[in-house]
Amino acid sequence: MQIKKGVLAILMFLASIPVFSQSLKDLKSDMEESRESKRDIFIEMNNGKFLTYEKLKIKAKVLGYEYFEGDGKKLDIPFDSVKSYQTEDYYAVRLDSTPQIHLGKLPARELFGMRIRTGKIELFYSYRQKDKILGVPVVTGDNHYSYFLRKGKNSKIVDLSKEALKSMISDNKSVLEEFESMYKGIKRYKSTVEILEAYN
Repeated sequence: MQIKKGVLAILMFLASIPVFSQSLKDLKSDMEESRESKRDIFIEMNNGKFLTYEKLKIKAKVLGYEYFEGDGKKLDIPFDSVKSYQTEDYYAVRLDSTPQIHLGKLPARELFGMRIRTGKIELFYSYRQKDKILGVPVVTGDNHYSYFLRKGKNSKIVDLSKEALKSMISDNKSVLEEFESMYKGIKRYKSTVEILEAYN
């Protein structure tokens, strides 16, 4: 039983590793640099209240649900009551989409988007697991990473698309003029980062 749990834990870990054109080291650095600077470690509730901690993690039981752990203790805070949160490593916001239910709980990796670029237009990513066996996420070719954009803190977070990105940069003529040559769908992540760096 312990071996089976260990194998499943490894599979779940591998499923959480994004396949980007950049290295995992660069991704980690991007997330750390994109943390909120005015606050350290916190959970922002839907009602605007901030709960602060020395340490904050997303914990997951094997064949079980995920939950917040703050300062070493399990927190009775449902994910769907949280607007955003920040750990030592990254800042994440609640996405405007409803993910699948995993064993009666909302999985954090699908419900929240981790910020990897800041500025006038922010870039987030989230891991989406389409396939499940008996409610448990499994690694298949249909699992994928989704990217999201937000222009302005109080604006809606939208799926990254060529149309959405072009609309957001339309107030910058110089970047807009270069958009078609810069944006390459086959390298969507890299193209988006280059455009955002030029715009922001």
